[in-house]
Amino acid sequence: MASEFTKRYPVELILYLTDLRYLNLERLNWLGDRFEWVTLAGPGSRPDTVPASFRWHGYEKETPRAHIWNQLLEESQREWALFLVDDEKIRHRDLPDPTDLSADTWYPAQMVQPDSSGGVHSYYQMRLVKAIEQPLFDGENLPDCTRVLTRHGVKLSRPILRIDCTSEPYRDIQTEEELSGAAMSPQVHLLEGRRLYREKKYVHATAYFRRVLKREKLLPFDRLAALNGLVQCYTEQYKWDKAVNLAHQSIEAEPRQRIPWLVLFRIYQLRQQWEEAYSALESYHQVLPEVSMASFDKSIDESESLELLVKMALRAGKNREALDALEKRVALGAGSAGGSGSVDGAENAAKGYRSGAGEGSEAASTTQTGGDGSIESLYRQILDLSVELKERQKASHYFSRIQESLSKEELHDVMSGFMENGWYDLVSHIYSRLYEMEPNNPEYGRRLIASLTKQGKLQEARELVSELVSI
Repeated sequence: MASEFTKRYPVELILYLTDLRYLNLERLNWLGDRFEWVTLAGPGSRPDTVPASFRWHGYEKETPRAHIWNQLLEESQREWALFLVDDEKIRHRDLPDPTDLSADTWYPAQMVQPDSSGGVHSYYQMRLVKAIEQPLFDGENLPDCTRVLTRHGVKLSRPILRIDCTSEPYRDIQTEEELSGAAMSPQVHLLEGRRLYREKKYVHATAYFRRVLKREKLLPFDRLAALNGLVQCYTEQYKWDKAVNLAHQSIEAEPRQRIPWLVLFRIYQLRQQWEEAYSALESYHQVLPEVSMASFDKSIDESESLELLVKMALRAGKNREALDALEKRVALGAGSAGGSGSVDGAENAAKGYRSGAGEGSEAASTTQTGGDGSIESLYRQILDLSVELKERQKASHYFSRIQESLSKEELHDVMSGFMENGWYDLVSHIYSRLYEMEPNNPEYGRRLIASLTKQGKLQEARELVSELVSI
């Protein structure tokens, strides 16, 4: 990729505007500073606000997009052209090094679109192109060059070109219009299959996905999308064995995609196969940092998936893995929760507790607690697992994070766990501080005596017994 490339990029950037409301002069200047040649294609005549340094290509709104793009390629001033639509964004450093551009291997564009639920959708199109044949693009308003690429034996690069979108790139596509065209894009059948899937017409959707897979000339990311569409349809029809089999085929072809792993997780979860469900979801998390080469792929909100991973780990009896997932979730939502976990942490916990953060106190009422997924709830889960797994430093650290919200009963419960693990010095630090604050509370004194006795500090324990007797 072009991390070291600092000059203006030697391709023609073609910004295709479906509406003039997407015309942004600040963005135009940014593009002009980074590309050797910039062309704007928009409906109607050239706006007066467009600087003379940018070429303008006006088009009639009724003209199909593929036709316009073919014309723009024919008029292009450079060997290669990069198409962007409306407010799509690209980072200069993500562009391939110009020396890597080859007629034999093209860089596919991954269109990345976040959704309102915290997930991310990804689609593939060919946007960085060369007119190796005219017309290059088939279709109507869904420009596609599958036919030309497969005929010329063009390979697709594993490094991809990322384009960020604020909305789905196919939002305005009318599949009926595309299906009536002489040379259509295979993605039309994918779009129709996805539409029918959303409408829960799984049998009809399956037919469209199968139609895509029967094509001999097909780009890899579209083939994966069709295969994954079948997997999802079979899952919804309770044909789980078929779905599992196809999901594994899809993963074998492209291990770094998301949907097959999520489908496997869902099926195993419904079957209450907790070990397999955990394994599928863990694999999903492992590939999240990687680039999926499947079109119409989707990830879910990471906080949600980590919560599911914790639940599956616990049901599978993988408590240590559950602890790791909980800490990842805390780090994701509230920053890293690292700390020394030393005796000082326990001492600080006692200071906070005796400052009035017990049950019903102001500090307790203003702390985020109670609800599932709250940071306080996560800390408590980590604390309990740390005690169970005898992770002394983590237990001490996370106790110090939640001590202000603990009632006296909850405090005693946590300290009992510390005692069972032999962490007597930590317990002594907590109860000695609390007893200093409330010398008339015999429960603190008795528990302090027990921890001192366990440490062999018999003289201190006797003195405290005498003190308690005189109360």
